[in-house]
Amino acid sequence: MSEETLYLDPYQPAQIARRVASMGGVEVFTSNNLLAMAWASQLLSTRQVLRNWLLVAGVYWLAYLRGTA
Repeated sequence: MSEETLYLDPYQPAQIARRVASMGGVEVFTSNNLLAMAWASQLLSTRQVLRNWLLVAGVYWLAYLRGTA
C-alpha cells in the first residue's frame, strides 16, 4: 500500500465559501438588507423598494426562462 500525502491549500476554504455564497445568492441577501435599512431610515420610499424587488425578480425570471439561471 502506498501512503498518500494530503495537501491542504490554505486558500481552499475561502474559495469554497465564495462559491457557495455566490450560488446561495448572498449578493441578493446583502442588497435586500441594504434596501431595507435605507427604507427604514426613510431614504427610500416603499414604492422605490418594491420597484427594485420587482425588477430583480423579473430579471431572474427571464434568466430562468432562458435557462441561464
